[in-house]
Amino acid sequence: MERRGIMQVKFCGLRTMADVEAANRVHPDMAGFVFAHGSSRRIDARTAALLRSRLDPSIRAVGVFCDQDPAAIEELVKNGIIDMIQLHGSEPEEQVRRLKRKAPVIRAFRIRSPKDLQMARNTCASLVLLDAGAGEGVTFDWSLIRDFGRPYLLAGGLCPDNVQEAAGLQPWGLDVSSGIETRGTKDPAKMEAFLNAVRQAETARPAKLIRQGSRSGWLQFLVRAAAQSQEDPDAGRSRQGSGSIVEESRQTGKGGKRQ
Repeated sequence: MERRGIMQVKFCGLRTMADVEAANRVHPDMAGFVFAHGSSRRIDARTAALLRSRLDPSIRAVGVFCDQDPAAIEELVKNGIIDMIQLHGSEPEEQVRRLKRKAPVIRAFRIRSPKDLQMARNTCASLVLLDAGAGEGVTFDWSLIRDFGRPYLLAGGLCPDNVQEAAGLQPWGLDVSSGIETRGTKDPAKMEAFLNAVRQAETARPAKLIRQGSRSGWLQFLVRAAAQSQEDPDAGRSRQGSGSIVEESRQTGKGGKRQ
């Protein structure tokens, strides 16, 4: 079932048809397919294509990579297996700009100090993800990001119990993986509990969240991301102002679909 929300929600690490069917029932805004080598949640392109064929088309598929061949990433976009690209490695900014010409790019940063935040502010990626690590299920010091200055996905240690606190940071969205698993397997009950917690957080803090511009229309976001990449591949080198495509979409959009 679709719902219309303020914060975007991404379920990451879907690996099986059962995972996809469970996601379709509760309807997050995004579903992550992990292609990064070494991850316990890694799947191959053929499996991802099968999962995508069963994923509700209104749920955006995000491919998660770490220092991988850009041509292979672009092929996944070209074949319609993923809508967005998420990078967790040490990819150079030029590669980020190249990939942005194909699809919106989320760049992940492990946050341990203010220096990490400055790197996240300056990337040319369409959106940033602020994380504690690589799917380790722990949080970082959230006090570091209270005045971050650009839209971001919050990740690391999220679960239904801390969604309310996370919402108070006014993130653009929440990215959860281990928090919706039981013994390393996606748990439909935890998926539902997480989205229920998001609904409660949105109900408790709607005026504050809307005032800070947390609404985002997916169509506007994707269109603006594509336009920016084609017209000015170097745009967004510094995203602290109001010119970022995510910020523009938040100001003009109608919200992600979740009911």
